[in-house]
Amino acid sequence: MPGATPACAPLALGRPILYAGKEVVIHLTCKDLNRNGLESEAWMLNSEGFYNILAMTGDYAVGGSEGLAKPVFDIDSVGLISLLTRMNDGLKSGASGKSHPLEKTHFWHPSSRTRACAEPQRGPTIGWAATGSS
Repeated sequence: MPGATPACAPLALGRPILYAGKEVVIHLTCKDLNRNGLESEAWMLNSEGFYNILAMTGDYAVGGSEGLAKPVFDIDSVGLISLLTRMNDGLKSGASGKSHPLEKTHFWHPSSRTRACAEPQRGPTIGWAATGSS
């Protein structure tokens, strides 16, 4: 069914698979979190070892137990991929010109896809931008 409806969180399925030593591609959508929430979620995913991310804009809600949820969509999938790329480069944090680089993340970026396919190995992934079901 097209449209966003509440379902099992990706981490509920991803954690046991990752902890069993398998590769996991976890999806991250822009419909429920603003850019600060998405950045926080990405830091958490990186710290737990989820380096393969499918970045999606997400769908508008079509149902829920108490009616329709209000979507956020502060940024879209292209903005999310840009954020993840900047995090890989050591995202700058701070205000009033007193910024400092944060620790780099290890998400795989599509521009390194050729190398990754030529040399298969366990490694980070940022998925292609996509709109669609979340």
